[in-house]
Amino acid sequence: MLENSRKFIDREPNIECFILLGLLLLLFFVFKFVSGVVNFVERRVIGLEKRIQELGCEVDVANGEMEEVKCIKETTEQELKGYEFMLALNEASIQTLEVCFIYLLYFYLIRFFY
Repeated sequence: MLENSRKFIDREPNIECFILLGLLLLLFFVFKFVSGVVNFVERRVIGLEKRIQELGCEVDVANGEMEEVKCIKETTEQELKGYEFMLALNEASIQTLEVCFIYLLYFYLIRFFY
C-alpha cells in the first residue's frame, strides 16, 4: 500500500489537475461572490420593505389630516353661508329702513309745506 501511494506522489502533475483545481477555485469564488450579492439584495429588500411601511404610515397620517381639514372646510363653508344670509337680511333691513325714512320725510315735508 505504501508503494502505491508513493507512486501517486512521485508522479508528475499533469495539466488537467491544474485546470481542475483552477476551475474549483473559480467556482468557489463565484459562489462567494453570488452569495455576497444575494445577501446585499436581501438587505436592500428588507430596507425597502421597512421604507414602504414607513411611507404607508405617513400616508395614513396624511389621510387623517386631510379628513380633518375637509371637516374644517365644510364647517367654514357652512359658517360663510350663514354670514352671507345674515348680510342679506341686514341689507334688506337697511333698504326697508331707507324706504321708511323716505316715506316719513315725504309725509313730513307735505305736512310742512301744505
